[in-house]
Order: sequence, then structure tokens, then C-alpha cells
Amino acid sequence: MFCTYCGKENPNDAKFCNACGKSFSEDSKPNSVQQTAPTKSAAEPTANMAIASLVFGICSIPTAFLAIWFSLLCAITSIVLGKISLDQKRPGKDYAKWGSKLGAIGLGISVAFIIIYFVSIFGALAFISDLIPSLSR
Repeated sequence: MFCTYCGKENPNDAKFCNACGKSFSEDSKPNSVQQTAPTKSAAEPTANMAIASLVFGICSIPTAFLAIWFSLLCAITSIVLGKISLDQKRPGKDYAKWGSKLGAIGLGISVAFIIIYFVSIFGALAFISDLIPSLSR
């Protein structure tokens, strides 16, 4: 028996073609276009943006304790990518939401550390300026 789809020879009792895998059943129509449901690509740009938002959001929190400026960059990037992904209403909405939330938390921690840093610097400078005149007496 020969396959009507690919023309390869198969055993007479075969139910499927050994070469192309097509069925030999009577209800199958040769050379017809088989329609399948379209599959969503996992690599859609907005899904990737949503995942990137989540990754940057996660990175913004621990880096706030180590590198404030890098944390600010990660937090702002996370918020922007999350907003873009949410506005386009495509897959990855939960990732975008969490990325934006974590980015906001990282941004808050970074800003708090910057404020603490400058307050402590100005406090130390004020203390030193008060201390220097008393040492000269």
C-alpha cells in the first residue's frame, strides 16, 4: 500500500504511514489542509516585558542595601516595563503587576536609604562644625 500523502510504501495492514504519520482511515482526505488551533507563542514581546519587569523588580530590593543607584535603575525599569506590559493587555499580566509592585518597593527602599545617607552626612558635618570651635578653645 502506498501513502496518498507522501507516496511512500507501507505494509497493507498499517493504519498510519511509517514515513509521514498520516492515517490511512477512510475518513481522512488526502492533500487536504488540516487546520489546528493557533498556539500562542511564549516569546511574545509583552510577555517578555512582563517577565523582565518582574526580574528587575526582584533585583531592585536586595540591591538597595548594596548599590543604591543600581537599585534605583532596576526599580524604575521594572515600573516602566510593567506599565507598558499592562497597557498592552497581553499575556503576563500577573508578572507585570508583581514586577511593578516590587519595583515600587525597591524604589521606596532606595529613596529611604538616600534620605538617611544625606541626613547622616549633614548631621555628621554639623556635629564636626560644632566640635571644631570647641576644640580650639
